[in-house]
Amino acid sequence: MSKRPDKAPGWRAWLPDTLLGRMTWLMVIGVLSTQGLGNWLWTHQISAGVRQDSLLAAAHMATSASATVRYFRDLPSAYRVILIEQLRSMGGTRFFVNVNSSEVPVIPLRQKELADLVVSSVEHAMLENLPSLAQLRVQMTMPDKLSISPGGTLVTDLPSAWVESSLLTQPRPAPL
Repeated sequence: MSKRPDKAPGWRAWLPDTLLGRMTWLMVIGVLSTQGLGNWLWTHQISAGVRQDSLLAAAHMATSASATVRYFRDLPSAYRVILIEQLRSMGGTRFFVNVNSSEVPVIPLRQKELADLVVSSVEHAMLENLPSLAQLRVQMTMPDKLSISPGGTLVTDLPSAWVESSLLTQPRPAPL
């Protein structure tokens, strides 16, 4: 009579000795594999939907921003500041509008794939609608880091009535 070894070496040491134990082990592995595959597919589908929705929203926003830029650019320069003050006193516009004499420094978001896609989509749509804007620069930043003047004034320093209708700053700020 030969004696059976207690446990086989290697991966077989993990297998149960009984048929019921092995079937249970196989079912656990099957359920975990199915859950993993289902979660991967679900995450992939959600990511694709978010990407598509973000690009669509960016295209719509760029088209609206182009129309706003075209409107203010076509106004005589003496009327721009007056009109902006009137708009602010009446409750604002769809976008926060400010006139600056030079470029405003912006602290961009760290490199993220979706943010980069949105920025390139906005740049493309705005240049398509306003080809005369050869030096257009588009960047995304968080509201608490958004400068609105070359001097470094932040959007959070402004009266809330000026920005609450056009920017999402509370409770969970979204990138701008």
